[in-house]
Amino acid sequence: MRFIYVIVLFFSSLLLADIGAFQLFTVGTAVYFIDFLFFFFLLCFGIVGIKTGMKFYGLNRSFVIFLGVLLFSILYGSLRYGFSAIGEGRYIYWIFFLAVPLYFYLAGFIRNLRDFDKIFKISYILIITNVLILLAVEIAYGGRFFLAPENREFARLEDERGLRYLGSEESFHLGVGVIFLLIDQYINKRKRLWKTIAILVLTGLILFTKNRTAIIGLFLSFVVVFALEGKAKLILKILAGGAISLGLAFLLFPSATQSVLEPIQKAFNITQDETGSWRLLVQAVAIRQSLETPILGQGFGGYFEYYVEELGGVVNYPPHSIYIYLFQKSGLVGLLSYLIGLGALIRESTRLKKFTADSATAEKYRLLFKVLLIAQIPYGFAYNFSTYLGFYIGMLIVLKNLVNKPALQPLPA
Repeated sequence: MRFIYVIVLFFSSLLLADIGAFQLFTVGTAVYFIDFLFFFFLLCFGIVGIKTGMKFYGLNRSFVIFLGVLLFSILYGSLRYGFSAIGEGRYIYWIFFLAVPLYFYLAGFIRNLRDFDKIFKISYILIITNVLILLAVEIAYGGRFFLAPENREFARLEDERGLRYLGSEESFHLGVGVIFLLIDQYINKRKRLWKTIAILVLTGLILFTKNRTAIIGLFLSFVVVFALEGKAKLILKILAGGAISLGLAFLLFPSATQSVLEPIQKAFNITQDETGSWRLLVQAVAIRQSLETPILGQGFGGYFEYYVEELGGVVNYPPHSIYIYLFQKSGLVGLLSYLIGLGALIRESTRLKKFTADSATAEKYRLLFKVLLIAQIPYGFAYNFSTYLGFYIGMLIVLKNLVNKPALQPLPA
């Protein structure tokens, strides 16, 4: 299972768009490479669910209900659209990644905080290394690079922001590395120069990719979490450091710095932004469609067909908002269950502080997962769930079990 886990991380961080486009064979419906990853998630979900009597080691009931709503929406959609409902489920199967850390806990691969820390660090070293390799390839290629023929139309993607590098998900992964290092530097009394350099380099690379939503969502979440945690001084220090770095960048590389910051500035004036206005037009049509089936939604399987008069044609892409997507596919039931479930997880990460306060390692991860969960709120206005959201949730539940003495103990595998 651990080998499969490494394979999942390797391909999903290096070739995310391609593994979803490589068709392997057909059995009633097309089977893609990415489906083997989802089968792994759902297998772990089934094993852990059976072993724990569907309690999933204390995963809050609200989020379990949300998972149930998603599965129901796929079943409901299959009655209308057939096998395509299973195919469209690929947009949400990533959330079941949460079962993998729970399976590792069940199987005894994570027995203490040292194991926990080791698995997360190894995982993200692999993820960030792959993203940096992909970025190097794309810089050499001169823009976005894909292997699958279906994705070739997006190669060397260019818009009003100029040449694009990496996708939003890859930039989000780099941002997670930045947040992890920031929290690590805060928690540990002994500061490491190489970590500060790594923070600056990764932040610079994220800005270079011009993927705005990831860095804006993570930064806002980081500020909110540390403000709520009573760490205003740290926020001021980081803002001061950022302002100084930005000032130096403007002095040394004025035109390059302006070209990097301009797309972020436009993101806050969405109607004047080409990409943002396109999304608003598509989302308006998606909402009108969703209002035709507001309670349970359309169900999965219908995919997307939005006639946008202002664009003079039909758009067949997702609405670029997890909130609108859930509303359309699973109605108010799905949307509200997601918001309630996510809110319950954020509240749980706050309450966990009384158990993690005395452990630097545990407290570091509690803060990290709280930031990543809150970051889903702004991120969801422009994209789906972040790819590894399920992984963060699963790790949070394992952390809760490791530090909360009365919590459930691992069952015999």
